[in-house]
Amino acid sequence: EVSILKNRDAYSNSAKTYDKFIEPTMTKCRKIALDMYPPRNNISILDVCCGTGGQLNMYCQAGCKLFGIDKSKAMLEVARRNSAIQPI
Repeated sequence: EVSILKNRDAYSNSAKTYDKFIEPTMTKCRKIALDMYPPRNNISILDVCCGTGGQLNMYCQAGCKLFGIDKSKAMLEVARRNSAIQPI
């Protein structure tokens, strides 16, 4: 029974609406991250646990090559639809 729960995608039901509820809170944090690691043209960015790709989208606008990984297949599907993330 435990192994069944381990393989379940916890975000499968909420991935499509995740940004609607989380993004307003995360916007300030994302801007701080951009100040700490400013985007430059033609650099590669890897976001581990990228979720729906919100942070990567900010780097996409600067011409960076983006890579995102996340345990949730549903979150990655949303990230791919919303940005230029390269599949890993």
